[in-house]
Amino acid sequence: RVAWAPDPLDAFCNRCAQTVGLGEDDEFGCAKCRGKRLAWSRAVRLGAFQGDLASWIKEVKFARNATLGVDLGRLLATRLIEAGATRLPGGRVCVVPVAMSRRDRIFRGVDHARCVAEGVAKGLGAPLAMALVRRHGPSQRAMPSATARERNVKRAFRPAPGVDLRGWTVVLVDDVVTTGATMR
Repeated sequence: RVAWAPDPLDAFCNRCAQTVGLGEDDEFGCAKCRGKRLAWSRAVRLGAFQGDLASWIKEVKFARNATLGVDLGRLLATRLIEAGATRLPGGRVCVVPVAMSRRDRIFRGVDHARCVAEGVAKGLGAPLAMALVRRHGPSQRAMPSATARERNVKRAFRPAPGVDLRGWTVVLVDDVVTTGATMR
């Protein structure tokens, strides 16, 4: 029996997803992101990367448990709906996983962000769009600092050929956000 539950929506900043205390954020963000220009309009998470949630994410990533990834994605879809993150003008929502390099997909045997994104897409009743391509490079986990993480992913992603998401609200899905470098 597991006692874990998703974080309450007021436990994290709705702009950068960092943990905040009561009254530490508002519609303009928290102390960490307020005044910064972000490439996205809203961040929603299941919880901090610790305890049971961290174990489950590692199981998806390293034990190739794709089913668990989809289940976590469905739970994240529920959180997105509760947070109102999908009620946007136009109503055309698609789900895009953060791309993994072809080499890493072969090595790992699972595309963990895609598994989670598939669950989100199913939970939202939205299409899954493989809209990003990633060149192979060092793992973000190997980077010693936020600056190194920024440099590591700079120009790592490009749009997938033939994908046009103009007019769509994009729900970008990754398994973990540490510094936000990959999301940017």
